[in-house]
Formats: sequence, structure tokens, C-alpha cells
Amino acid sequence: MYTISLECGVPNWRFVIKCDNEVISVKLLSVYANFCCNSQYVSCEEERCMTIITGAKYFKIWYADNAYQTETLSFSELIYHTYTLLERSVVSHCTKIGMTMLHGGAISLNGKALAFIAPSYTGKSTLLAHLGASKYDIVSDDCVIIESKTKSIYTYPHPIRIRNRLVLEAFPTISCYRWENFYDFTTREMQNLIISNKKMSHGNSLVGILYIKRSNANNFTKITMANNYRNMIFNLKHTANIELSKQNCIPIARDIPGYLLEYNSLEAAENCVSDLFINH
Repeated sequence: MYTISLECGVPNWRFVIKCDNEVISVKLLSVYANFCCNSQYVSCEEERCMTIITGAKYFKIWYADNAYQTETLSFSELIYHTYTLLERSVVSHCTKIGMTMLHGGAISLNGKALAFIAPSYTGKSTLLAHLGASKYDIVSDDCVIIESKTKSIYTYPHPIRIRNRLVLEAFPTISCYRWENFYDFTTREMQNLIISNKKMSHGNSLVGILYIKRSNANNFTKITMANNYRNMIFNLKHTANIELSKQNCIPIARDIPGYLLEYNSLEAAENCVSDLFINH
């Protein structure tokens, strides 16, 4: 049995994948290359251990002492289930230790960080890819992890997931594989944009949380603490303990300003982001 251990800098969190097939294990290591990976066995709580058994025409998955069982036919579907269980594990752990995990992305520049949150199909990852191709570092895509007390932001280094095929034109040498309706960037060009296995130091401050929205016009406005909190609650990653998650959001909404960014082009959004960094 081949064993992969994944970490992302979140304290005391580790996710273990066991697989009976060396080729599949190598592919999984490639997909999750931005996590701190190794192929040595590391003890792990049963609730964070996933086992993959390969058959002639399918993969069979066990997770959390057989609490989650499924069969899947393709490698893309296997990645989907792996990602789902990986996210479920880190969300549960973060909630318990006083951290908030939001549906969004984050960038950094010169010691400052900015988080983007919004529902699906609003262009978050496309905007992140655009900013990453400019002067910004991409801290995370799809999941934003914020420590409630210190307001430190942690990376969640899953490959950037893009629905818009046209975005690939910005990276002409990139190859990608399909996962549902996404194009997952797993090659070195995009990996270099992601800060791997790194917690931003206390010298790097979270300067704002942007709620982004496509619009015919460009507007950039500061919102109230109540609206900031509401936006965070609506964009929480799914967790079994919703009340504890809400409590974790309160100090963040209180201390970190929230903004509404309405934009009609990636260039216009980048200008607003640039202004925000300059003013902080």
C-alpha cells in the first residue's frame, strides 16, 4: 500500500491517502504537489485517512472508518472525491481550532493580503489567475483560511480551478486536465504562483475582504460590519458545526474591513485592488 501525507501549514492537520496502485499514487502526488507531500507512512487520525483500491475498471474509496464509501470510474472523478474529502477534513479541523474557512481566494503583495469571497460562477478563480499573472502572489484558490484571533491567513494550495477556457490564453504553455467543468492547473507555471505550505507571518496583514460581483459598471465601496459578517456567513465552507463557524467569523468581521467590488472587466477589478493595497 502506497501512502501519501498532505499538509498545508494549518496547525496539527494532516490528511493521509493510501492507495494500492503506484501509478495512481504518483499521479495524486502530481495533482497535490503544492501541499507538503511525502510518501512515507505517518500516523493519522482515522477521520483523516482515505483508502483507494483500484480495480480493472473502477476505483473504490473508503474514508473515516468506512463512513464514506463510493466507487468511481475515472481518474477525474477520483480527484473530485479526493478533493471533497480533503476539504471536508480541513474545514472540520479549522472550525474546531478557531479558524474560519471561506469560499473564496486570496492574494498578497509586499506583506499585505486581500481575500475575495463570492458564490460560485462569479469569476473568483479567473480574477485570481489574472492577478497572479500580474504582480501578485496567489495565496489560495477556492478556500480562504483565516485565524480568528490573529487574523493570519493560511494557504490552501489546491490547484487553481478555472471554468473559462479563454483564461488559458494567458498561459500558452500550460497543460491541464478536466475535472467536471473545470480546467485544473497542475503544471509548474501555475504552481509557481501558489505559495506552498506557508503560513503568512504576523508581519503580513489581512487588509480587507472583498465581496466580488460582476456588473455592467465599476463600483468599489466599503460595507458595514454587519454586511461584512453576513457575506462571510453566506460564503462559509460547509461545516457540521455551523454555530461555532459563525462565532469564529465575528472577530474577523469586526476587525477586518469589508468591501463590495462590482466590475465589468478584469482590468477594472485589478485597478481597484491596486488602489486598495496602496491605501493600506
